[in-house]
Amino acid sequence: MKYLPLGIILVLFLLKDNASSQTEAYPFTVEQKKAVDSLLADSVNSRLALTSDCDISFFKEFHKQNPDYTPYFIVSDLDGDGLKDFVIALKHGKDYTVFLFRATKDGYRKPLFVCKIDWLNQCGFIAGNGLLQIEQFPRLGYGPILKWNKQYEDLEPINMEAK
Repeated sequence: MKYLPLGIILVLFLLKDNASSQTEAYPFTVEQKKAVDSLLADSVNSRLALTSDCDISFFKEFHKQNPDYTPYFIVSDLDGDGLKDFVIALKHGKDYTVFLFRATKDGYRKPLFVCKIDWLNQCGFIAGNGLLQIEQFPRLGYGPILKWNKQYEDLEPINMEAK
């Protein structure tokens, strides 16, 4: 029984190391990596959604021609403050949870829950002009579009229906 605390410390260390190794799959800045590592440490049984999770053949061909595109990580000024926010997805089982990290001058705010989607393996993020689109492959233009709402400080759907 006297080794139990050491065992717990070892498990926590391994979990922390696992979270850090996950972030190496993305081109995070130091501040982004710190914010994501913190979220991963608080997210039991979750991991970063990876490019390999997008299992649509159309996307696989698209990715061969655009190897720098990461479907589950995007950087853009979504809240109109002139700072670069970013969006990621975590995977837990077959479900995905999308989070927005709003930039501050000193780093990032606590992540904002955007939505939970079970079909994100068919999608990727696109952002610009204050909009985030969760684009469904290969039916481009069919995913939900979200826009920043300054009054509620949240992303709100413009359309959540497929066209």
